[in-house]
Amino acid sequence: MEYHLCLCAKGIDRSPTAAEVARKIFLEKGLDIETSSDGFDDLDKKYENPREYLKKFVRFYVMEEYMRKGLISKYDIPNGDVVCLNIPDDYRRNNPKDKSDLENILETVLRAEIAFHLSFGKK
Repeated sequence: MEYHLCLCAKGIDRSPTAAEVARKIFLEKGLDIETSSDGFDDLDKKYENPREYLKKFVRFYVMEEYMRKGLISKYDIPNGDVVCLNIPDDYRRNNPKDKSDLENILETVLRAEIAFHLSFGKK
């Protein structure tokens, strides 16, 4: 089992939607990948040891560039493990167009992830 984490600023709209979409895609492909969501801005407040919490994840999908840079510089996450989706903070979870845009971006990004898993026989 692999664990992937979707992060937006507060973990309220963008990252839960991204985690839900990724979970569905991975399940459809038969991949044993669990996705979670959280808020980047509150990691230090929410977890006593955020570095330890983040260690269980092998891939991170962040909504904005500052989050990618923060994971790399503050939490020592390898650059290759972090993917920035560039979903702006004005995203509205219940807006069909915003959700569709996020789904399309994430599906495009996940194609490479899925191809890797399937080509190496990982499930």
